[in-house]
Amino acid sequence: VDNMSAKLPIGVNVYSYAWNKKAQMVNVTPSMSEEERAYNIAQNEKIFEIKAKYMQIISYLCSASDTMTPNEVFEYIRAIFRDKNMSRRVVMRFSAVFSNCGFMSLPLQQAILGDEGVFYGTVFVAVFNIIVWSYGLVDMSGDRSNFNLKNIILNPGIIGAVAAASLFFLQIHLPYILLTPIQYIAGLNTPVPMLVIGFYLTRFKFKESLRDLGIYAVSAVRLLIIPLASLFIMKLLGVDGNIVTSCTIAASDPVAATTTMFAAKFDRDVDLSVGLVSSTTLLSIITMPIIIALAQTI
Repeated sequence: VDNMSAKLPIGVNVYSYAWNKKAQMVNVTPSMSEEERAYNIAQNEKIFEIKAKYMQIISYLCSASDTMTPNEVFEYIRAIFRDKNMSRRVVMRFSAVFSNCGFMSLPLQQAILGDEGVFYGTVFVAVFNIIVWSYGLVDMSGDRSNFNLKNIILNPGIIGAVAAASLFFLQIHLPYILLTPIQYIAGLNTPVPMLVIGFYLTRFKFKESLRDLGIYAVSAVRLLIIPLASLFIMKLLGVDGNIVTSCTIAASDPVAATTTMFAAKFDRDVDLSVGLVSSTTLLSIITMPIIIALAQTI
């Protein structure tokens, strides 16, 4: 490893041997040359400046309540998620965890990254389907007996992802008579999701949603905290390139439309689920471009 190989997620280059991971700063010791000490001091100043800006942003987001610290804001969000109404609590928890990574992500991944982005997105959707039909199903229903391994394995999303991965890695080319109709179906990937999302928006009760603190809390977690945390972890692990952008697109999506389907099936708070899907979809018009641009620049 060379001396300048360590690049922090915030874009600051440091000497690998001098980086103090625990203290999150560059070590400056007497044994270093004058040039190294000057460089490390300058990098520390950059790191402290960036940290200060982050705290300013957090403080600004907390300024609506004037007296609330960032820790108090997180505790406040936790309190909202612990709603005494079990039906609301389950819907909010499900909404925060599961994004609309199929309907919203794939068209964007295709437009921004092409076929490579769709490939990564398909893998993300496959993992999504495994978790939603295991943890998500049990959590929303409240009954472990609903867990069915057969439903997970034979899920259309899983079967499609395995088939696509097999064709990709084995370099199998489908005959024209099969490829053409598949391409036509793929062309519906953007308009069909827009129709589904439009259907939920028509049921959106705007005035009631403005008074629901749960919607604000879930929107903050789903559209900001989770995608930014995912991006930070990927950068911390050294993941780079289109896979970061593709996963960030999927992580920054609004609440999954599956939330309303499950809420209706298991007699949960359907109105809240519709409000969450609709409000986060509208807010994502602002948040997604910013987070995706951030993923492509750092």
